[in-house]
Amino acid sequence: MIRHLARNLGWGAALLALACLPALAEENVISKGIDVWTTPADGFTFSNFELEPIPAGFFCEGSQPFTGKIVFRGVPIHTLPRGVLGDADTVIERLDDATFGEGGQAFTRVRFAALQLEGVEPVETDCGLFHVTVALKGEQPITSMRITRLDKSGGIMDTILAGEVNLTFTPIDRADLETRVLSQSFRFNPSRSAWENRPNAGFRNHERIAVDADWDGEVDRMVLAPSSFAAGVSRSSGAGFRLHSEIALPSNCHCNILLSPGPVRLEADTIDLVTPDEQTGCMHLHCVTPIR
Repeated sequence: MIRHLARNLGWGAALLALACLPALAEENVISKGIDVWTTPADGFTFSNFELEPIPAGFFCEGSQPFTGKIVFRGVPIHTLPRGVLGDADTVIERLDDATFGEGGQAFTRVRFAALQLEGVEPVETDCGLFHVTVALKGEQPITSMRITRLDKSGGIMDTILAGEVNLTFTPIDRADLETRVLSQSFRFNPSRSAWENRPNAGFRNHERIAVDADWDGEVDRMVLAPSSFAAGVSRSSGAGFRLHSEIALPSNCHCNILLSPGPVRLEADTIDLVTPDEQTGCMHLHCVTPIR
């Protein structure tokens, strides 16, 4: 994550699980809304500073460049109503109603609405140990998602995500040091996962919920509540659609994915099947989040 989080972040992080666009308003329209995800401490969400080290002197005077790897896990986002998104640490907004065309494809713009990650272990430096957290910084880049319907119950979705974040390093064992903040930009390469229409999965009592968008302790951003559009979810039984083997989601969990800088937008007929990660063979980025 330094200059371009995209280059050193192997985060698998960033897409998702039980999600939620406010409902399939019509048969051919997926209403705008949110998807929510959780990030397990499984080692696949990380930032590697080997190629672009944190500069010398960042942690304290005389500290050496940091070239290590930081593994992250999710921290549940504060919400109102409290706990309404379960253990979700990532919220993605779909900004447009997505209308299916004759080819069974629909498009919507997407962006991060909230993100809360922390280091699994303290970061060891020349200046002592630091606890690191990751949160969104300011307005987020808008990218895009292509939704393909395979049958009336669901299909596949191709997504690109980009973000602006702050990595905050808080000293653990030295009272004479101040907290350090490193700002980063990142972009994930296209990621493919399943989606399913689950009519009973939405919220009946809330059309909107409030989230702590930048992890400052204040629930300060209103977003649409989850509904029957479930991202990252597909049926494994014989009934209904199944993804082709080359795009199967072996664990429904996130994996490392190659990252690169620069703006990207998904357009019709411009994205091919995403190649599975060479290390894990997995296509999916986040784990399904139970909604309470």
